[in-house]
Amino acid sequence: MNISYTAKRNLIAGHVSGSVYNVECTPELLNPITNFNREQVTTLSGTQHFNLLNIDEGWKVKSAWIQSSDEQKKWKEFLHSVAGGETFSFDAYGTSASADNVQSVVLMSSDASPLRVGTTNIFQYDFEVKVQ
Repeated sequence: MNISYTAKRNLIAGHVSGSVYNVECTPELLNPITNFNREQVTTLSGTQHFNLLNIDEGWKVKSAWIQSSDEQKKWKEFLHSVAGGETFSFDAYGTSASADNVQSVVLMSSDASPLRVGTTNIFQYDFEVKVQ
């Protein structure tokens, strides 16, 4: 999985605001998501109708377990940089060297706090994205 984002917040040493950077890993979980946003209307006679408003597609992602503090800083920079609804590139099965299906997405998770293994410095990042 490869993610390309524009750095904006919580910049790590050597990174420049407005520059594009990549985060890459083999995710532990990578599930496609399809949400049918609809409203249900029931008439007085009891007949039900559904109005399809839109269909949202995206991905549920859990990164690999990350031990390197440098990699953890990259993930934190990425999540902070896209937290305001900024679009970024997401390639579920590609790498920075070999693209597969690059999609423009936004972060849907309002809580992207990392999961931690006990009291170690090993973390995993869990989030959802929506295809634009």
